[in-house]
Amino acid sequence: MDATAKTEAAAAGGDVLPVVLPSTQNLTGPFNPASDSDWLTIGDVTSGVVSFTVTANPNAEARTGHLTGLGQTIAITQMNRVTVPPLAPPTLTGGISPAGGVFQMSFTAPTGLGFSGLSSPNLGLAVTNWTVAGAAVETPPAPANTSSPVPP
Repeated sequence: MDATAKTEAAAAGGDVLPVVLPSTQNLTGPFNPASDSDWLTIGDVTSGVVSFTVTANPNAEARTGHLTGLGQTIAITQMNRVTVPPLAPPTLTGGISPAGGVFQMSFTAPTGLGFSGLSSPNLGLAVTNWTVAGAAVETPPAPANTSSPVPP
């Protein structure tokens, strides 16, 4: 077996070790591949190919486990989950009720935050049963007034 270390993504998944040559090599009994970590599991050994799976890494740090077989130890490092700071919710900055019974609201929100307006005549309903009143539409801010008053 090739003892070159492998790196896996933070998500759960699977991979294979480099092919054992010859592919008829006996990988049973004392030569059966083994893992030293509960998150790193040997899958199948077929035609000299050893497959393995990893569970999702919930940690903020990478973790390393080892697979052994045929006298070789292979380090498997799984990357850490990406920590994304929470976004601030949108802030209501204005509301008007023009003619026609339409209520219009203005929000400011951090870049990259998407949201929709929901409505329901029954506030006791679960939010999943509310109606989407409309998706947020981003409009550029009004240009600043840069003109100076003309002196009298």
